[in-house]
Amino acid sequence: MLPPTFLRASQVIARVMKPSTATPASRMLSNTGASEPEERLLRMETVQQRSALLALPAELRIQIFEYVAHATEKTLIILSPNKSLLLPPPLSKVCDQLRQEFDWVFYSLSLAYVTEIICHNENFDLLPLTLSLRDIPGSALNVNRSIVFRITLNNALRVPDIETFVKELSGPAVLAKVAAATAYQISFGTETFDLQTWRLRFAQLSKRYRFHYSEGEQRVFEKLYWAFAEVAEKVDGISVKRYAMGCWRAEDGRLCFV
Repeated sequence: MLPPTFLRASQVIARVMKPSTATPASRMLSNTGASEPEERLLRMETVQQRSALLALPAELRIQIFEYVAHATEKTLIILSPNKSLLLPPPLSKVCDQLRQEFDWVFYSLSLAYVTEIICHNENFDLLPLTLSLRDIPGSALNVNRSIVFRITLNNALRVPDIETFVKELSGPAVLAKVAAATAYQISFGTETFDLQTWRLRFAQLSKRYRFHYSEGEQRVFEKLYWAFAEVAEKVDGISVKRYAMGCWRAEDGRLCFV
């Protein structure tokens, strides 16, 4: 049985059964001087007329849309506290009629059915992180969800902020909520971020976490560290993985910290 939607199918049917004001395709065919937008609309209307799905009664279409909506991957982007965006479904891009009908069903679903959540953060700022975690909806049963934290860095970054960020994400209450596959993506501008200095600081933090922090905090920091090392390698070419295999220095003599 499908989970209930916030919008009843009868409401959608009433909306989609309204008479259309679009120009009939046969009438547009007689217009030999049609502009490019008109020709594009003509092609779309022709597709709609030939579609077996759109030829079904509205009641059946809505039932099909409910199944498809639950099976469609849903990406929620949390840009900042109280500012989030649910990406439109691919099916909505097929034609105007599908966008009108399917979107009503798709956006009526609870956010518990979101399959991917992307949270943006700057410099491991705790307050936006806490508020974003508050905005992450609980997951519905049997929903496979992934959570990605996209973190931008600049020279305003502080070591205590990293430690507080890690502690917050390793807490039992948070772990229960983000128990899905969690990943981190770090980015920075070479003009606004002192990579050489922060390579050393991340290396010092790595040693500190290994010996002085809880196992949960170690796991969170390890993911953060490798996300940082991956983007740093693209900038300066220093490979932490090569260091782990015995390469103590880069070709230009710089140390590879791990």
